[in-house]
Amino acid sequence: MSDGAKIWIGCLFPGLGRAWWYGSPGGLAASLVFVAILNVAIVATFGWTEWIGTSTRTCLWVILSLFWCGGAVLGYRLGRAEDHTGPVDETDEFARARCEYLQGNWYDTEEILKRLLRRDGRDVETRLMLATLYRRTQRPDQSRQSLDQLDRYAAAQRWQHEIRRERELIERDDVSHTENNKSDSSDAEQIVTENTTTVSDRRHQRSLRAA
Repeated sequence: MSDGAKIWIGCLFPGLGRAWWYGSPGGLAASLVFVAILNVAIVATFGWTEWIGTSTRTCLWVILSLFWCGGAVLGYRLGRAEDHTGPVDETDEFARARCEYLQGNWYDTEEILKRLLRRDGRDVETRLMLATLYRRTQRPDQSRQSLDQLDRYAAAQRWQHEIRRERELIERDDVSHTENNKSDSSDAEQIVTENTTTVSDRRHQRSLRAA
């Protein structure tokens, strides 16, 4: 698709540009809100005219116009920005994320991976690496969510071994964490028992001396 066509699409339909080009949930939400307001305005104007007052219908169309104008301006800016900056080499971006990951720079790695996913939400390698990052940073629930998303993609079939391995590592970490908690709890109980016994012995000794 030409850059001019992208700019026109971004201007004509609020949020569609961000949802289409970058896989942005915010862009998709904006598109759905725009469609919902448009449907309500049409029904209120041409359908349920006896139920909805004139002032309400006017407000709906004003809101719709403002929403469309804001979306058109943002879509135009996004299209022009992409036109001026040119295509981004995602291979270099992914290589940079991997380099940051190997250096233990978790925050920078996560930022790069999320940026790549905003451009292509179905990038299997990027999402798998993000799941690994979540596991390494003690966020197993988010890691599982990423893996669950991968299971819905046909392109993830050739990565099933890595996905299963990642799930196994999450389960292993969970078991290790549970055992550590039990060990800490047992140690704490032992310390309390020892302290209680010491206090009882001292009190017994004092009572014998007093007698």
